[in-house]
Amino acid sequence: MKKSLAVILAVVMVCSLLCACTDDAKNTPTVTPSATAPEVSKEPTATLAPDVIIEYDKKLFTVEDATLVKYLGSAESVTVPNGIKAIGASAFENKVSLKNITLPDSLIKIEKNAFSGCSALAEIKIPKSVESIGNSAFAKCTALKQISFPAKTVEIGEGILSGCTALTEATISASTRAIPAKAFFGCTNLASIVIPGAAKTIGDSAFEGCTKLSDIEFGKGVESIGTKAFFGCTYLGISGKQLSKVEDGSLKAEEADYEIDIPNSITSIAAGAFDGTKWLEKAVAEAQTKDIDSNDRFILLGKHGILVKYVLADATTVKAKVNDNNVFESTTLNLTYDSAKNDVIINNIVLHYSVKYISTGAFADIKDKIERIDLSEDAVKKINESAFASMTKLKEITLTEEITEIPANLFLGCTALETVTVEGNIAAVGENAFKGCSKLSKIVTSSIAADSTVGADLSRSFAVLGDRAFSGCSSLTEVTLSNELTSIGEYCFEGCSKIAKITVGNAVTHIGIKAFDGTAWFDKWAGEGDNKALVVGDGILIKSLDGTIPEGVKAIAAFTFASSKTTITEKEFYNSKLPVTITIPGTVTKISDYAFYYATNLQAVIIEEGVREIGQKAFYGCSSLSYIKIPSSVKQISDYAFYNCTSLTSIELPASVTKIGNYAFFNCLSLEEAKYNASAQIGTDAFTNTKVVTAK
Repeated sequence: MKKSLAVILAVVMVCSLLCACTDDAKNTPTVTPSATAPEVSKEPTATLAPDVIIEYDKKLFTVEDATLVKYLGSAESVTVPNGIKAIGASAFENKVSLKNITLPDSLIKIEKNAFSGCSALAEIKIPKSVESIGNSAFAKCTALKQISFPAKTVEIGEGILSGCTALTEATISASTRAIPAKAFFGCTNLASIVIPGAAKTIGDSAFEGCTKLSDIEFGKGVESIGTKAFFGCTYLGISGKQLSKVEDGSLKAEEADYEIDIPNSITSIAAGAFDGTKWLEKAVAEAQTKDIDSNDRFILLGKHGILVKYVLADATTVKAKVNDNNVFESTTLNLTYDSAKNDVIINNIVLHYSVKYISTGAFADIKDKIERIDLSEDAVKKINESAFASMTKLKEITLTEEITEIPANLFLGCTALETVTVEGNIAAVGENAFKGCSKLSKIVTSSIAADSTVGADLSRSFAVLGDRAFSGCSSLTEVTLSNELTSIGEYCFEGCSKIAKITVGNAVTHIGIKAFDGTAWFDKWAGEGDNKALVVGDGILIKSLDGTIPEGVKAIAAFTFASSKTTITEKEFYNSKLPVTITIPGTVTKISDYAFYYATNLQAVIIEEGVREIGQKAFYGCSSLSYIKIPSSVKQISDYAFYNCTSLTSIELPASVTKIGNYAFFNCLSLEEAKYNASAQIGTDAFTNTKVVTAK
């Protein structure tokens, strides 16, 4: 009897174990291993929350905080465990045996390079829950033929599908906000694409090298097309039926009909966006057959008139048309033939009234041949950035009334430019707009007479002057700024050595670092009687000969202190009502203990290269401080340096900082991100009472 009972108990135990194994198997993620893949083991870890556990095979997956950090196997088919919220950066990178993968419905994010180089990956279904996909996530997945991004995916990264040479079909989510740079770079089999209306931009080289791309539908929300966006898309604008005939040889490519239809929302096209397309090649070839002053030499895109390219007649054609003085003149075009160089100079060109927008590359091929451009009255509405950059012969231009902005780099390096006439109200001048225009002596508006002694009249509506906007304009002598001007960028007038007078209105609330360095007005200012401080605009101190800050100052620019000042002394601004912004120049090498202790008005601090030491409690209790820039000359952050800076949201310490002191960022309640040298010595409670989970 005892023997029989023992046998029965043994059978029950075996059955129980088998049932347990069966139940475990039901809850275990499926992984189909290759011949050499390790066997599946079941070891649950990685707690998402107290009641959520992700079950996964430790031999196959590394998981941290619901992120699949690394796949360690070499299987052809993989199922990612349920509960995973993110596929980490490079998690499956270069897993060349991976052919298909199943992703869980819990997935929210796919990080950069997650599946990059998975050259055998033929299919992947992205769950509806995924909201963002990082840079190069599927780059060089050369077997991938089809992919669809779900409705929730609002962000896709640069190069997301670059080099996917087998890709024939891609569906972009209707909610995707941009087509980033190199998104489909080199997808040589992609034949068609629909750009959603939510996407405002198509990035640089987004479809470069998509040699079979012929059919593209632009959403009505697209506003700009980046540099080389469709470079080398040979058959762009041809119908699928005609493309088939071209490929089988029954139709010559140059004889096919090409048409690119873009919505009116697109007003900005960067240089080279359509270079290498048969559409542009054919348009240029046709333009070359027209009269040398024909309006058909303006190649336009869209019904709203974007000038993509101007085709100048070649030297031989011009030579046959010039008079005895080697000049060709018409109402729209004046040319000079240079017999010595067998070259052509455009003395003046009048843009046709159908030109409403000027793309960046419109004159790229002839930028060294143009002396004057005449914009048709009330026609041109917008000029893209860099459109006239490096026109080394351009002497004068009139910006018509419709133009309300001078974009970045517009006249960058126009070394012969002497006069710019502005007829309308300019809201902003972009960065580098006139940088290096060393002969520019006049910016004329209707506010002053053309023969006025004022060099640059910026008194009419100019509200923002960008960084380096007039840097190196060494022929300007006097500048009048608008009463509406609110911001002057960094290095804005740097090197304008002849400017003896600048009038700054009270609306100005921001002046960037070294905005006036190198001007005669700033460099030679030596005080007025007992006044040793130069204050402009709405209480902005731009120079202090003795290092003092007078009453009423609201902000301090970088060049305030005398070069003799080498230290912000202990308690120098202790408990002061310091202005909201301050830049500490590189001549200062030390910020002493308690230097800005409880300076509660201080919102932003820029520390220039040269400052080596930030003392104990230097910014202790600066409760309004939300931004600080620390240079690589700083070696350590002392104890309590930023204690209780409750508005600080992020901090990036250079690699040079090897020590972060005790309580350095203690109680910085808004601090969410901290970047610093991984080998740096971290003091006691340096990041306690912050939102920083993991410093980077």
